[in-house]
Amino acid sequence: MVYKRYFCAVICFVIIMLSAAPGYTQNKDNELFGSVGGDDKKYTEKKYYPSGQLLSDINYRAGKKEGSAKWYYKNGNQSHSFIYKDDLVEGDAVWYYENGTTERKAFFKNGYLDGTSKEYYENGQLKAEAIWDRGRLLEYKRYLRNGESLA
Repeated sequence: MVYKRYFCAVICFVIIMLSAAPGYTQNKDNELFGSVGGDDKKYTEKKYYPSGQLLSDINYRAGKKEGSAKWYYKNGNQSHSFIYKDDLVEGDAVWYYENGTTERKAFFKNGYLDGTSKEYYENGQLKAEAIWDRGRLLEYKRYLRNGESLA
């Protein structure tokens, strides 16, 4: 009986300590990822499908998305990836088809689409092209599978 109380107390202490670890996150196996230092609390959040396959891998700093963020299909192939700066998408962003080929590429500045974005058919052929200026669509072209432009 004393052994059961001791065991319960130890388990409760571990749970409390894990849940109170600032700047860390836990995965399905209660593993902690990240490190804490000063005001720049950095950590990586990893989420999993019920099967145990990785669903997402996102970096944070001081509670905001910062750095690389990747999402995955159930088959393990990457679904899409972004770079974050101060919780906003910044730089290149890429989406993939489930088979691993590139579906779309875009560039973001301060969280807005900016510059040229391209969308591809699963065979890699260009499907659409758009030009953006701070989130405003300026130009859009769509292409048939044979490469012919639709006006």
